[in-house]
Amino acid sequence: MIKPRKNTIIAILLVPTLLVLLYHYQRLSEPRIDARNYSTIIHSIDAMGETLPDSEQIKFGRAVRSLMESNITDEDKKNPIKNSYEFMEKYMSKYDGWTRAQLMAEWEVVHQKQMEADKAQTLAAITEVENRQSTQASAQMLLATMEVVSAHLINTPSADLNTLIPALEVTVKNNFNQPVSRLFLHALLTQPEASAPVLDKIYNQPMDSSFLPGQTAVIKIPLSDESSLGQLQDPDKLALAVTIVKMADTQDNIIADASFDSAQDTQHLLELKNHLAEIQ
Repeated sequence: MIKPRKNTIIAILLVPTLLVLLYHYQRLSEPRIDARNYSTIIHSIDAMGETLPDSEQIKFGRAVRSLMESNITDEDKKNPIKNSYEFMEKYMSKYDGWTRAQLMAEWEVVHQKQMEADKAQTLAAITEVENRQSTQASAQMLLATMEVVSAHLINTPSADLNTLIPALEVTVKNNFNQPVSRLFLHALLTQPEASAPVLDKIYNQPMDSSFLPGQTAVIKIPLSDESSLGQLQDPDKLALAVTIVKMADTQDNIIADASFDSAQDTQHLLELKNHLAEIQ
């Protein structure tokens, strides 16, 4: 029987030890976040990403950015850090000594939570728009009982009585079955061949006293803040339309609301549903 040489036995005994040492050396030599300062952070992030394909480098960079932003507290938002050096040093300090694998694993957890929050917010927004759309028809029926008898653009004395300023004079009759304390009037003033309305605004108008069923009220709304009205070339050619888009009862609770833009809501709802499909 041939006896193995002494050196061969030693080599066999050393192989497992060398493999263990090699494993630990590779782990120790693996790039890790050095969060001492901005420069060391950037250098360690670059070292982690330099062996990745371009697409993976982009993903890794976004993951690091997302991790930093996830550490921003509500208190931090009151006094945000605008300097990028200070921002990175503060929000990367938590990850000092972390490897790329550890960072990506943490990002998966953070990303999942962000997706769940985004989904919940999107579903809530969809419900809000759909509820508003479902009540639009009934709201418009109620608001139709508040009749706009007439609407004119007039000149009225200013507060100091030294000048005349433009104002809306709107006569409204309450054909509703209960008193109201507040009306929201949408005024649309257009001029022929103009690309945009001269005036397109909703006015929140409290009534002097409870506006009772069957009563008629004359509402005057000074337009002193609308400087463009003083520069009109031909005011006689203006077209004025006034509609009641919202009203409140004597407890100031909204009875009916059609003040939203239905076309805009429809577009917004489509965008929300498309976004929900992307994150499902």
